[in-house]
Amino acid sequence: MKRLAIVIAAVIIFTVAWSTAQSQAELNKKYAETDNRIASTQTQENKTEPVDTPDEPQQAEIVKDEQTPIITAKVAETPPKTPEYACGQQDPATIYSILTEIGVPRISAIQIMGSWKHESGGFDYCQKRGDGGIAWGLNSWHPARRYDMPETLREQINWAIHTEMKRDCASCYATIMAGGDVYSIRSAIQKSTRWGVLGNRWVFADQFASMF
Repeated sequence: MKRLAIVIAAVIIFTVAWSTAQSQAELNKKYAETDNRIASTQTQENKTEPVDTPDEPQQAEIVKDEQTPIITAKVAETPPKTPEYACGQQDPATIYSILTEIGVPRISAIQIMGSWKHESGGFDYCQKRGDGGIAWGLNSWHPARRYDMPETLREQINWAIHTEMKRDCASCYATIMAGGDVYSIRSAIQKSTRWGVLGNRWVFADQFASMF
């Protein structure tokens, strides 16, 4: 009887242990499946995160497109460039500045300006009214003397001194560039210009002398 009781007890203990082991195995399996589902969900979430990142460049592109009309508008409002000088009467300070920049002494520049103002009607380097429309430019040059005269103000002034006067009257050019006394300079200007009417040349020159 004792042996039978021992066998029955052993069978019961084995059965209980086996059942417990099966329950634990089933429970572990459920835990594993749950962990796998969680891991799978996290993986999918991680994969979807980079999809949102292109929104930043797209937003930047949209901002750029919105700003483009503003930039275009600013360009449209920019005024067109104008020439440094335009035909018509010029500022005496501009004429004086150019003359001295190309090496003409102050005293000579002032006397030349007095004569040019009379000849051109206020430093209009495009004028074509001299001698009934025959004489043009700052110093009212006739065709035989102005055949290579430049069209711009600065170039015409440089040409008038260092090209036209130098080839037409070398001694006049030397006197002008030496910058001696007023009377010698005025005589050289008269000899080079060969005017018929004195006019207010030297009155203008005296006015410029008080300005510069």
